[in-house]
Formats: sequence, C-alpha cells, structure tokens
Amino acid sequence: MRILIVDDNQDAAESIEDLLLQEGHHTRVALSGSAALQVYRKDAYDLVFLDLKMPDMDGLETARRLLDLNPKARIVVVTGNAVQEDLVQASQMGIAGLLRKPFRAEELMAYLQ
Repeated sequence: MRILIVDDNQDAAESIEDLLLQEGHHTRVALSGSAALQVYRKDAYDLVFLDLKMPDMDGLETARRLLDLNPKARIVVVTGNAVQEDLVQASQMGIAGLLRKPFRAEELMAYLQ
C-alpha cells in the first residue's frame, strides 16, 4: 500500500513509518498539515495516518482538506490526547478509524486489512 504519515513529531512519524516499511508498504512522511496537502496533491495514497494535534493546521482541518481533494480518502486519526469533541467531529467526517498513542503494532496493522 501507499501510505502517508502526517505527524509534527518526527520520532512518532518515523516509528509508524518503520513498522510499515517492515511490512513492505511504500510510505511518505509529512511533518505538518500543509506539507501533507502538498504531498497528497502530487501522489495517490491508499491510506493516511493523521495526527490530530499539530501546530500549523490541526488534524481535523487537514482531514477536511484531504477529503476535499479526494472524498474517498481513507484516513486514520492518530492521537494521544484528543478531546471527545475532536473524536465526534472525526467520526462525523467519515474518518476510517482512530489509533490512540501509545499503540501496539497490531493495532496499527489492523487498519491495513
């Protein structure tokens, strides 16, 4: 699969990337919402792992813009401290799933099925 990982924490993004690369997936990391939009416009991705709490553009706004580009985009929200309102909004937007930090590798891989 072609997977875009969006997280302002480079260590967290690289941890996800390492797991996916070990499974043979093609990945790209974007360290901000605006960078994610630039990358997404250039290439097609099967799945996006998207951190909710980012400084330049939060994950919900990034998700809205990604869905504007591709209404069928599969997005999994990754969060360590989201408030209930964020999770409700993500669900209403049609987000494919939620991955809570810290997570186990099996939880991440479940979204690749």
